[in-house]
This record gives sequence, structure tokens and C-alpha cells, in this order.
Amino acid sequence: MSSNNAIDSDIQRLTLEVNERKERTEKWDTVNIRFIFLAGFVAVCLGITAIGVSKSNGALVRSSEELSDAKDSKLALDLKTKDGEIAHAQQLAGTANRRAEELAKENLEIKGTINRSVADTLLREEELKAKNLATESKLEEERSTRLELEKSLAPRILSFTTGGGGKNSLNRLRPLAGMGIIIESIPDFEARRTADDIAGVLEAAGVRIVDRIVSSKPIMDGVTVETYMAPLRERPATPEEGMTDAGDWMRSGDKAQLIIDFLSDQDWAVMPGWSDHGELKKDMLKIAVGFKPSPYFQSPEIKKALKKMEEMRQRFRQSPPEK
Repeated sequence: MSSNNAIDSDIQRLTLEVNERKERTEKWDTVNIRFIFLAGFVAVCLGITAIGVSKSNGALVRSSEELSDAKDSKLALDLKTKDGEIAHAQQLAGTANRRAEELAKENLEIKGTINRSVADTLLREEELKAKNLATESKLEEERSTRLELEKSLAPRILSFTTGGGGKNSLNRLRPLAGMGIIIESIPDFEARRTADDIAGVLEAAGVRIVDRIVSSKPIMDGVTVETYMAPLRERPATPEEGMTDAGDWMRSGDKAQLIIDFLSDQDWAVMPGWSDHGELKKDMLKIAVGFKPSPYFQSPEIKKALKKMEEMRQRFRQSPPEK
């Protein structure tokens, strides 16, 4: 009996276990079926999704192809347009280059014309300058001739200034004070008037006028200032006498030079001269007044000689020889 109870107990226990396991199996079957259903649903959804993706991929591929075709078409059109623009630009560039060459050629022609015009202008300017110089030279020559004629016709005028200090031009003649002067002139009115003017100026400077002579003997044109010359001796002069005579003559010449410089500065024709031996005393000079020289009527040779004499006189005044 106890063995049967044990067996029944085992049977019940096992029956319970079987029932439990059966319930559990049914539950897992239910869950499995549900999962299988869910997996089937998911598979269906995946299939549908795959179909949609496939269709979408196909549409994307077609769109990409269409886009690529559109881009290729646009690129081809752009390239064609660019080619046209490049060709047009090259055409414009060619036209511009031709125009530039034409302008350069025109500029060269214009430059050549301008250069010729400038050269012609400069040539005409030089010709005008040469003509002007010739005209000026001719006018200057005519002016010099007119001045010479006026100078020849005008009387000699002796001017001087008086005043204190260096303003008195007669101070130059003061070293002649105490000397005796003989003034001789030809009968010509202008010459006699000139002799009177010289006498007046010398007297104002303190010079003694010994005699005033109107002579009919020939006198050189202009004014001649004659120096002292020692009397001639019946016998040859001794060396001492010769040295004395030479010293007297040089001192007389220095005095005469003061009058020559004074009158020459008045633009008068004045030259040195020598009196006859024994005609003058050592402290005397003689001034001879002839006709007024007429530069207008003088020959070129005489003018040249007078100019050279004046240059020599000026050099002598600036650097007189040592005594």
C-alpha cells in the first residue's frame, strides 16, 4: 500500500509537473507564434520597405542621370557660349589691334608732320634771328654813324664839378698850380672859344695863364699839350747836363699828362707834343688848339690809330712806369 501511495504521489507530482510544463510550453508556443507573427510582419514591412527603397533608389538613379544629363547639357551649352564669347572677344581684340596699328601709324605720320613743322618753325626762327641780328647790326652801325656825325657837328664843351671833398673835379689839376701856360689857337671861332674854356678851367684850378695867342700858323686838329724842351747847346751836352735835361723833360711831361687826361675824359681829341727847344721855360707848358676833329669824316685807318692811342693812354694811367 505504501508503495502504491508513493507511486500515486509520484504520479500526481509528475502529472502536476507535466501540466505545468505543458502550460509553460503553450505559453512559449503562444509567445513563439506571436514572435513568428511579429517576425512575419516585420519581414513583410521589410519587404515593403525594400520595395520602396528599391523604387526610391531607381528614382534617385534616374534623377541623378537626368541631373547629370542636364549638367552635361548645361556644360555643353556653357562651353558653346564661352566659345562664342571667346571668338567674339578674339574678334574684338583683332579689331582693336588693327585699330591700334592704324593709330600708331597715324601717330607716326602726325609726329613726322609735327617734326617737319617744328623743324620748319625753328628754321624760320633762326632765319628771323639772323635777319634781326643783321637789322640790329645795321641799326647799330647807323646809330654809331649818327652819333659820330652829331659828335663831329657839336662844339667842344668843357664841363667840371666844384664842391667839397672828391666832388671837385678841378682837384686833378691842382698839382699844376704855379706853372705858366701858353694857350695858342687858330682863328676859327669854335677853336678860340675852346681855348677860352681851357684857360678858364686852368685859372680856376690855380694855374697861371702866361699868354693867349691866336695864330695863323698851322696847328694840328684837336688839342696838343706841348712839353718843355731844353735849349740846344753849341757843344755836346755833358752826361750830367743830359741827365738834367731828361729829368726836366720827364717832369714837364708828367704835368702835361694831367691836362691830357682831364681833357680826354671830356671825350676830346688830345695828344702830347713837344715845343721848340728853348721856347718854354722849365715851369711852362703850351696848349695848342686846332680845328675840332670830325670822327664822321675820318678814315677807318685813322679811327683805328686813335683808338689804339687811347688804349695805350689808359694803360699808362692805370700802371705808370717807375721813375
